[in-house]
Amino acid sequence: MILPTWQCIFLCLGFFAQDAYSLETVDLIGHESRCVDVSISPDATLIASASLDGSLRLWSVRDAKLITILEESEFQANRARFSPDGRWVAGAFGDGHISLWDTRTHKLLQTLEGRSLSIVSLQFSPDGRMLATADEDDTPPGQKAEPANEEDWVRIWDVERGIVLHHLADSEDAGGLEFSHDGKMLAATGFDYTAHIWDTASGKLKYAFNEGGLGSLLKFSRDDHTLAFAGGGSDVQLLDLTPAGNHVVLKTKPLPVCCMEFFPSEKTLLLAGFDRTARVWEIAPPKKIAELPLEGSPNFETVKISADNHIVAALANGDVLLRSGISPHFAEECRKNLKHGQIYCMDVAQGREMLAVGQIDGEVTIVRWKKAGATGR
Repeated sequence: MILPTWQCIFLCLGFFAQDAYSLETVDLIGHESRCVDVSISPDATLIASASLDGSLRLWSVRDAKLITILEESEFQANRARFSPDGRWVAGAFGDGHISLWDTRTHKLLQTLEGRSLSIVSLQFSPDGRMLATADEDDTPPGQKAEPANEEDWVRIWDVERGIVLHHLADSEDAGGLEFSHDGKMLAATGFDYTAHIWDTASGKLKYAFNEGGLGSLLKFSRDDHTLAFAGGGSDVQLLDLTPAGNHVVLKTKPLPVCCMEFFPSEKTLLLAGFDRTARVWEIAPPKKIAELPLEGSPNFETVKISADNHIVAALANGDVLLRSGISPHFAEECRKNLKHGQIYCMDVAQGREMLAVGQIDGEVTIVRWKKAGATGR
């Protein structure tokens, strides 16, 4: 009997999932209002956090202490992102400006001036040379913003020179934003349910896609052959970016999808819905292979896949949940309630068993997991 791809992967690695795990937490206290974004540096030694109190903060993971407040603005800080090499951290603010900071010297490198609108999405290209931003559009419906070159809500910036390389789409509002893994494409969606994919070198539009009520979620598969769209109460749409150009629909209705991640296998997709259930789909051919209840909360903020193939969920009630991602049973391995705050955002470390969450009370919490009996790092 020939097993499907996902079963081969999970069965080969499945014995690892039998280990018992525990979660350990450390709180970082300092923000005076809601923490709306957290980002872990690529080497997992630093955490950047953005808050409604207007501050962009840099924390030491090892010491669990504040290193410095990089910026304090009269406008709320919306986003924090590290560059892929960890040299820079970018902060986006409610007045539309983006600040770029050196993570070693803590000096300001660049200030990128937008169009005085709140930045809602911020992404570095994989090589760190470009920064894509998306902002809210407060132009009344049916009217054009003035001047004409300020209509563009998605921009690609040259990080070193601090200039705009490409002005891209105009939309009713900004949604998801994602670079392909090779950096050659940028995909974005708006809440008008239209998805765009551009060539990052030329700025030219490659695809414009609007079918079935697309939402604001999008993810490239790790080989960049597939782009998945979700949200808005629609089915998940899979766009084949190879010359074959096939379009596949995963029949997920009537359950809206709020989080989406590709597994390392590239052919398996994790979807999390507002019904407190995560679902695992094989995408070629489309087939739902597992449903994973996330009990304990009326909602959850985000679900991601860690570097060691765990499914990590941050629940709105303060629970952090770890499930095996390498067993056909996807067993729940541990859960911990942070108690003192409702979770608002989460980031998972790239190469370490660690995540960081931001909470409504302003606290940032480091969460580490390890096998029972193992010593911490």
